Amino acid sequence: MSPSYIWKSLVKTYPLFKKGISWNISNGEEVNLWEDKWIEATLTLRETIQGPLTEQDIHLLVSHMLSNNSWDPSKLSFDIPSHIKESILNTYI
Repeated sequence: MSPSYIWKSLVKTYPLFKKGISWNISNGEEVNLWEDKWIEATLTLRETIQGPLTEQDIHLLVSHMLSNNSWDPSKLSFDIPSHIKESILNTYI
């Protein structure tokens, strides 16, 4: 196989590969809740809601949504669309 064939194959499969890439949330202290693309590789949580965020909310980390190593979306001060909440709850910690 030539290097060119290998690169073409990699480029062709990249969209599928990209779908499998996700954050390692761990304790959530390194991941910005609103500005990092930790739920979906193409979307920030900020892009899923309308309206302003408070100065305090803007700087929240994912760790704010964790309680005893489990997700607790009720810790947010407003509602998240149900399909996004489902994605969050299905995200491995």
